[in-house]
Amino acid sequence: MSVDRVRTAFAAAGLANLWTGLDARFGLDSGAYFTHPLALPVLQLPCWVGADGVDPTVVAAAQASAVAGYLHARLLDDWMDGDAAHTRTDLLAASFLMALHIEYLVEAGGPGMPALGTARWGAFSRAMLEETHQRTEGRGQTPDTYARSLDRSRAMVLPALAVARHRGGLDHAVCSAVDAIVDAHQRLTDTLDLERDHACGLSTLARTALHLDDGPAAPFQDGRLDAWFAEIEQLHTAAARFEPTMPGIGAWVATRQRLAESVQKRLWMGFLKGWLGG
Repeated sequence: MSVDRVRTAFAAAGLANLWTGLDARFGLDSGAYFTHPLALPVLQLPCWVGADGVDPTVVAAAQASAVAGYLHARLLDDWMDGDAAHTRTDLLAASFLMALHIEYLVEAGGPGMPALGTARWGAFSRAMLEETHQRTEGRGQTPDTYARSLDRSRAMVLPALAVARHRGGLDHAVCSAVDAIVDAHQRLTDTLDLERDHACGLSTLARTALHLDDGPAAPFQDGRLDAWFAEIEQLHTAAARFEPTMPGIGAWVATRQRLAESVQKRLWMGFLKGWLGG
């Protein structure tokens, strides 16, 4: 299992205590972190791309790279968000995770992968930096800044691209599928976090599109909420179209579509309950 390989690498490097801390926070060894209903398909992506006859050892190396890279991003994201409780150990763990991410990426996709990784992780860093400036300066999120903010998650495509090296001609499809998944995921999670983000003054595209600043009823007026979820559905549909070349993505998207539908229904039920007085 990919998580096992990363944990073993920490132990071999004398960093078992760092891994124990990560596991206690995220539930890594139990598998809960990567199988959460709202989790991105970090481990599934290499499997979907490799389903058509790619050597399983290549897929396994790509999955290990995915685990290390995604955890690296999560630790930096927590740190940038001001979670200082684990700062020192998180920075140490993040450094080692990046080293593992690149090592396994090369194992899966060959020596050309680090250059591709530099471009993707550079975009990740720019997106994180822009978000920091946006919050510090109190600027609202625009469609353009939102689009760039998605680079915080797009690096997850790298392990899948490493697997795609063994099939050929799939890079565009893989990147397009990941772009749609990441966009839909961000919109859905921002919708779930609307009240929290509004309370702390964090501007998101969801908050702007749903006119939450105009009052709690605003998202439910003029068809805003339904239009917002229609955009999420369009992104899910776009990702599902890659099922012929990435077997398994369709089933994952169907599950996420049902989740989005339940969130939309729950929001409407909450509004109507309040409107009707209980």
